[in-house]
Amino acid sequence: MSKLQAGSPLPVRYRPSNPDLSHPRDWTGTSLPGWIPFPVAAGLALMGWLATLPIRRERRLLVEGRAAPGRVTHYTKTDKGVKFHYQFTLLTGVIAKGVSGPRRKPLSGEIASSTTPKTRAGTHRIPARS
Repeated sequence: MSKLQAGSPLPVRYRPSNPDLSHPRDWTGTSLPGWIPFPVAAGLALMGWLATLPIRRERRLLVEGRAAPGRVTHYTKTDKGVKFHYQFTLLTGVIAKGVSGPRRKPLSGEIASSTTPKTRAGTHRIPARS
């Protein structure tokens, strides 16, 4: 292929039925392989489906979850914040215990909540710091 200079002829290919598809004769334009759109579309569909998982989990908690009154038994200070130790009664009458945190130090009287599906939902008031 020779270099194009000002005033030199340029051979052009075109379709008489659609001259908008004209291009230089020696142009080797590359097109997208035919298999590329399928994995790209599958990847986008997978990402869309994965984005719905947290929403589905929250919906299940709202539909099937039950409130369980609980109370904070004590809290411990760590280098990363505060861990809250709590307990609550399950529907079967068994007392369950749990820990949440660490989280940044809360304000006195702040409402904390712990929620998991079916039986471990509840809110409790954090005791005032001394």
